[in-house]
Amino acid sequence: MAAGAYIDIGFNDDDFIEFASSIMNRPDSLVLVAEKEDGRVCGGIGIFVVPFYFNRAHTFIQEVFLWTDYPGTGHLLTRQVERLAKAKGAKQIMITLNTNTKRYARASQYLSTNGYKHNESIYMRVL
Repeated sequence: MAAGAYIDIGFNDDDFIEFASSIMNRPDSLVLVAEKEDGRVCGGIGIFVVPFYFNRAHTFIQEVFLWTDYPGTGHLLTRQVERLAKAKGAKQIMITLNTNTKRYARASQYLSTNGYKHNESIYMRVL
């Protein structure tokens, strides 16, 4: 992505906690949190199970956040959310990767080797 096309908006812990909490009790969403043996949080994923935009008979998973701070956590979270979403009738999962992060190459490689296909690209412009 061209320099200047992405605004680093930062991360506000309180806003994130409020957002994650707001979707936890929705019937069309799922939030999973991973903890290390000592109880420290080391990752999380939040998803919506939604009908496809132009074919409501087909449901899919839209990932809204995924983060990990410990090796292997992303694999465990994505596999678990896939199993749970299948039980809700989802047929596909869509995960968005930010190309401006240090982890992009590793995450992209992981997804590609685990059956995910690059399907769409998002273009952004600073306003």
